[in-house]
Amino acid sequence: PLHDLFESPTIEKLAAKLGEATLFPIPQMTRFQRNCVTPISFAQERMWFVDQLQPNFPIHNVPIALRLEGEINFAALESAFNEIIRRHEVFRMIFRNQNGKPVAITEAPKPFSISVTDLSGLLEEQRERELQGLADKEATRPFNLTESPLLRARLVKLAADAHVLLVTTHHIVFDGWSLGVFYRELSALYGNFSGAFTNGHTRHLPELKFAFADFAHWQRGWLQNGSLEKELSYWKEKLSGAPMALDLPTDHPRPATQTFNGKAKYFSLGTELTAQLRQLSQRENVTPFMLLLAAFQTLLHRYSGQETILVGSPIAGRTRSETENLIGLFLNTLIMRADFSEGMTFRDLLAQIKKNSLEAFANQNVPLEKIVDELQIERDASRPPLAQVMFVLQNESLRAPELAGLKTKILPTHNGVAKFDIELSLEETDGALGGYLEYNTDLFEEMTIDRMLGHFETLLRGVLENPAEKISSLPILTSSERQKMLIEWNDNAAEFPKDKCVHQLFEEQVARTPDAVALIFDDEQMTYRELNERADQLAKQLRALGITPDSRVGICVERSFNMIVGVMGILKAGGCYLPLDPAYPKERLQFMLEDSQATVLVTQTSLRDNLQFKNLKVICIDEENLELNSESSQTEVPQPTSENLCYLIYTSGSTGQPKGVMVTHRNVVNLFEGLDRLLGSEPGVWISVCSMSFDLSVTEFFYTLARGSKVVIKPDKFFTIPSLILRHGVTHWQSSVSIMRQLSLMPGADKAIRQLKRVLLGGEPLSVAFAKQLREMMTGDLINLCGPTETTVWCQAFPVTEVGEMNPLPIGKPLANTQMYILDTHLQPVPIGVAGEIFIAGECVSRGYLNRKDLTDKKYLPNPFGAGKLYASGDVGRFRADGVIEIIGRSDF
Repeated sequence: PLHDLFESPTIEKLAAKLGEATLFPIPQMTRFQRNCVTPISFAQERMWFVDQLQPNFPIHNVPIALRLEGEINFAALESAFNEIIRRHEVFRMIFRNQNGKPVAITEAPKPFSISVTDLSGLLEEQRERELQGLADKEATRPFNLTESPLLRARLVKLAADAHVLLVTTHHIVFDGWSLGVFYRELSALYGNFSGAFTNGHTRHLPELKFAFADFAHWQRGWLQNGSLEKELSYWKEKLSGAPMALDLPTDHPRPATQTFNGKAKYFSLGTELTAQLRQLSQRENVTPFMLLLAAFQTLLHRYSGQETILVGSPIAGRTRSETENLIGLFLNTLIMRADFSEGMTFRDLLAQIKKNSLEAFANQNVPLEKIVDELQIERDASRPPLAQVMFVLQNESLRAPELAGLKTKILPTHNGVAKFDIELSLEETDGALGGYLEYNTDLFEEMTIDRMLGHFETLLRGVLENPAEKISSLPILTSSERQKMLIEWNDNAAEFPKDKCVHQLFEEQVARTPDAVALIFDDEQMTYRELNERADQLAKQLRALGITPDSRVGICVERSFNMIVGVMGILKAGGCYLPLDPAYPKERLQFMLEDSQATVLVTQTSLRDNLQFKNLKVICIDEENLELNSESSQTEVPQPTSENLCYLIYTSGSTGQPKGVMVTHRNVVNLFEGLDRLLGSEPGVWISVCSMSFDLSVTEFFYTLARGSKVVIKPDKFFTIPSLILRHGVTHWQSSVSIMRQLSLMPGADKAIRQLKRVLLGGEPLSVAFAKQLREMMTGDLINLCGPTETTVWCQAFPVTEVGEMNPLPIGKPLANTQMYILDTHLQPVPIGVAGEIFIAGECVSRGYLNRKDLTDKKYLPNPFGAGKLYASGDVGRFRADGVIEIIGRSDF
């Protein structure tokens, strides 16, 4: 009987439905001539091997708990257990290693006793606590497979008329079907022994014609004669090319060796939703098993992003009538495959799952162990082969045994074990689907499992609303999670001077502190007033050369005061500066000047002869100031607005040809607001260590001078940095992680780093180990930042206080007026903890790429969640439960 899939159809009917011409003849099961050593089944062999690898661990314990109300007949109960053990010799099997192979020895029956614990004298709260402790202890106490019986029972007395019966057995001799047999026989035998059935009306239990050992002998004989070659061929073809691992996002790194620590989360879908699902399955001409499996595999597909999903599903394995009344391990596991493709609808998937399910059940006789062997799967100690996720649907809800004179109730139990990453088990009780989600606690946190159950229910409701919807568009986020991810975690709106340009903010600071030191270089100083005057002087020359808003002006100077004077003068002239590091290869500088269509180059005398570029007007910033005639110096020119370009900076080109990113004044001024909220607006002493062609220099040049800070310009000699920090009282450091790592290795670094009040690191991942090292060296704040060039230097930050067990180190939450979204390939938000591409929106998003409309259109998308553009960063990340983002890698490797 195919109870797992259908209510009644036979093997022959199923085969006819599939268009099979013939069936292999199935040999009759006979009582084989046995001695003290008996064969074991393939499923038992697998469990024996697991027990050898994990001895004294309750991986396969099967706990049962029954609440009994009424006057109990203890002698009848104990007699019933003894008779069940006599009838079912599988309980009396012991397992031994014989020449490297497991065999079973069936022992003669011996008296079985039920342990008794009396808790009736305790207060109710203490009594329930002690009961739970006993239940957990019984469920997790391991069995020794070399001793029989593989069954134990404890009766816990709560009151004169209230007891809890705790029964534990081992999966190697017991499966889900066995529980029904056990309950039926316990009901009949307890009634007989207690004298509840009088006048000769007893519940007759005929002697069993077969034992489990007969099945094991039959199974091995059948497989060895080659009868299952056709079914094996089916499975080899069906599983060809399928991934052997389902990479679900986990809360903790997967241990190198599989662990089995587990918990179960119970839930109910309710009667209304259950009835709607039943009606949908009827309309779609599929079974509830097929519908629910399709939904579960859809959820796993959306979680993992994998196009092929393998899920294990247990089947009773009792294809012969002789096995229906036997206790034992007949269970087999079928591998259910689902293949997802672009544009597929849920209805398309249902048709596929229906076909695959029918075929799988028609080829159910091959033990999973044989399939694993035939496929020659490379063993991975960290996970079970083929299926790391299980799906179970009990078509018939198991009822508590009817013990004469007693009211019985099944209590939920769990043995603290998870044999798989995740197992979803469902059954219908009183018209409502419910069950539990069992999970490995070394991989998942409870809140993750809570969210997963919420996603499963949301997905089911989406399927009910429109089964013809595309898989990619079906909802999985709960409304509260969607609100949190899209709205609450992006709620960082802040006022900032949207109409101001960067140089205007600098000029306002000059007015406040004209005589304060702005720059230090080689022990020379320049005040805010001096810097402003020199920048004004350069701006007049540039305006005379025709510079207007958005005009690109190249600047190629060595590290000195002239570097800052140059960029500030270009902005004051209304232009957009193009940084050109003189250390770059000439070919790269040539490309950037030509691609940007710059008309003016600001450089210095020593570099002028090395930069022989045609059609460029050149200003040497270190020459004596050229006198401008009064007419040209008074020429009226348009003034830039905040929407005009501040700088054009070229990416490194690590993922292709260098691209010029156009960043506006408004983008940069918004960055200032974000940094104020992160750091506070009090002036400090910063050290400028970054190349001007690296966008971190924007913070060093402009944020500092707009907030009244002092900037120490590092000369080209890197080894001088520790002494510069100490000599000038530097308080703020910003750089890539690599540069800070170099600093940490230099003589005097410990003292210099200890002096810093703020350390801002980004540009590459900050490892947990290095973060811990820095925290030990520092007394100030360590901040991990992230942001593509296209979103104006930094767009999110994570203050590193205690590193703890975090791995990887998060990149934090978005800065002011910035929104972060983690989306799948269809721009749908992915759940918390699930990996997706990081998309960025808000005031930080730059104008786009110069002269690259095709690439701009590809990377700067319409924002489906609000105004403006959505930038596709290419970074793959995920949300933690607290809204902090972790980066996992790159979508483009």
